[in-house]
Amino acid sequence: MTFGLSLALGLLGLACLIGKRGLPGIFLGIHLLLLGATAAVVISGASSGFSEDGRVFGLFALIVGLAQVVLGFALAARLFLLKGDERVGSLRRLRN
Repeated sequence: MTFGLSLALGLLGLACLIGKRGLPGIFLGIHLLLLGATAAVVISGASSGFSEDGRVFGLFALIVGLAQVVLGFALAARLFLLKGDERVGSLRRLRN
């Protein structure tokens, strides 16, 4: 049951990565994939008796994921202000 939650988060993140063309959707998909993997590590650590190691890794992964999402949304906001579009193809036109 609990591994089902991490699998569902991972699949939702993968679907978000495949289906979205905008930067916020892509960064959200990456974050959901990271959350699914973190949940799997924490759950397997708790079930094997190494709960402290799993919690420390989970906290570290969540902090890194949060920083990635914040920077990604800042990039998307800046791209929208510069070009009026947040799609990934707009990044290629930033050099011009």
